[in-house]
Amino acid sequence: MKNSRWITLIRHGETIWNKEKLLQGRKDISLSDRGIEQAYEMADYFKSSPFDFVGASPLKRTQQTASIISEVLNVPMHTLEGLMPRSYGPWEGKSIDDIREQNKSLFLQLSKCSKEEVFLKAPLESIESYDAVSKRVLPTISQIQSNALLITHSGVITSLCLALKLETLHIPLLEQTGYVKLRVSDEGIAIEDVKGLIVPKQLTSEAREPVFIF
Repeated sequence: MKNSRWITLIRHGETIWNKEKLLQGRKDISLSDRGIEQAYEMADYFKSSPFDFVGASPLKRTQQTASIISEVLNVPMHTLEGLMPRSYGPWEGKSIDDIREQNKSLFLQLSKCSKEEVFLKAPLESIESYDAVSKRVLPTISQIQSNALLITHSGVITSLCLALKLETLHIPLLEQTGYVKLRVSDEGIAIEDVKGLIVPKQLTSEAREPVFIF
């Protein structure tokens, strides 16, 4: 493929809010002690990979993760605005369990939607759709002309997987430090590998596979 390069997107290390199951979105939360350990583990895992730089969204949790990896791999670090997390509006800072409990009818409705429907339409008008996220993430990736390791957020990676038609029955969500490896060329962007994919539990007895998860 002409002008081919490898770009890997990783979900940042654990934060305290991740541990407490609070929805972060644009809230600027730092890594937990475990998250710092995970960043070093990621650096060791990718030590032999030929990356030219490490990129990260502007938020603390990705900046901290990227800074550790950049130092260990001895490559430059850059901030990329296009990797900002998905905005969850009024749900940010709330318990994920509470959100589901307080919006049972909405989640029941969403659990019956196709992946394409969930991709295009956000659950609330004040929440950023996966489609909208992908429309800023894909151009950011396309503009990168070298091999890169990008530290970003769960909603960003989910949006990317949906836009690139990753074949799963459910909305793809990655565990902490999970990653998606892309081959980018003049011909387009393709998913080559995924690590850390979570298979969600059923939210209702009526839905074979819920498609809306965080």
